[in-house]
Amino acid sequence: CSNFKAPLLCHFPILYIHNLLLQGMPGRTRPQPRPTALATFHDAVEEAGLGPAQLRLFGLAASVPLSAGLYMAATSLVATSAAKDFGLGAAQRTTLLVSTHAGFSIGALLGGCAADYAGRQLLVNTSLLALTASGIAASQAPSWNVLLALTAVASFTSGLGWPATIALGSEVSPACWRLFVRAVGDVCFDLGIAAAALLGSIQDPMLQELQWRPLLFGASVLPGVL
Repeated sequence: CSNFKAPLLCHFPILYIHNLLLQGMPGRTRPQPRPTALATFHDAVEEAGLGPAQLRLFGLAASVPLSAGLYMAATSLVATSAAKDFGLGAAQRTTLLVSTHAGFSIGALLGGCAADYAGRQLLVNTSLLALTASGIAASQAPSWNVLLALTAVASFTSGLGWPATIALGSEVSPACWRLFVRAVGDVCFDLGIAAAALLGSIQDPMLQELQWRPLLFGASVLPGVL
C-alpha cells in the first residue's frame, strides 16, 4: 500500500463482505416474511361451539337414518304378508329382504362420492324425497317383481343420503361433540325400527296378518314430511 491507491485497495475486501452481509449472496433472494395464517372453517366451528343452528341442522339431517330404519324394518315386517298375498313361499320372502339390504348398501357406497360432488344438502333432500316416491309406488305394486324392484330402489335412495348425513354432522360439530353426534344418528336409526314395530303392532300384535300396503305407505310418507 505504498502508492496513492493503497487505501482503496486495502478496504475493498471489507466493503465487499459488508455488501454481501447486507444484500445476501449473489444469485439468492432474501427470505420473505411468512404471511399471517388465515382462519379455517374448522377453526370457526371450534370457536363457535355447539349452538341452536347446529341442533336444528342435526334434527333435519337425522331424518335420513330415522327414515331408513323405519322403511327397512317395515319391509322386513311385511315380507310374510306380501308373499302370502301374491301366493309365494319362503324363498321369495328372502329375496325381498336381500334386495332391501343390498339396495341400502349400494346406495351408501355411492352416496359418499355423490355427496362430495353434489353437496350434502342436495343428497339429503334427494334421498328423502326419492324414498317417499319409490316407497309409495312400492305400496301399490301390482306384482311381486314390481314390489321387489321398487323396494330395492327405495332402500337404495335411503342409503344414498346416509354418508352425507354423517359428513354433515361431523363437519359442523366441534371435535368434542362429534362422537355424540354420530351416536345420535345411530339412535335415530333404531328409533325408526321401533316406530315400524309400533305401527305393525297396532295392526296385529302378533305381526303375522299385517296389511302390508298401508304399512309400507305410512313408512314412505314420513320421509317426505320430514
